Amino acid sequence: MFEGSNYDRTAPLLDAHGWDAGFFQQHYRDAWVAEFAGSDTGATDLAMALAGLFLTVERGFGGRGVQVAHGCLARGHVPTFIT
Repeated sequence: MFEGSNYDRTAPLLDAHGWDAGFFQQHYRDAWVAEFAGSDTGATDLAMALAGLFLTVERGFGGRGVQVAHGCLARGHVPTFIT
């Protein structure tokens, strides 16, 4: 997914240990996008990553909850738990 990154090295370990990697990887992806954002990063990608990190760190959301919030935001809805 993120060629040559720590993500590439750790994702197989998560799978090997039975983690629900799709949900854990949501946090990993959001952190990666926020850390390596540049002029080629879309505004929506960065906004979603920052919203995901906020929900994780400040509100204690798990990966699935962040994915649901991303879906709401993508459809133009602002979930009440964000405001």
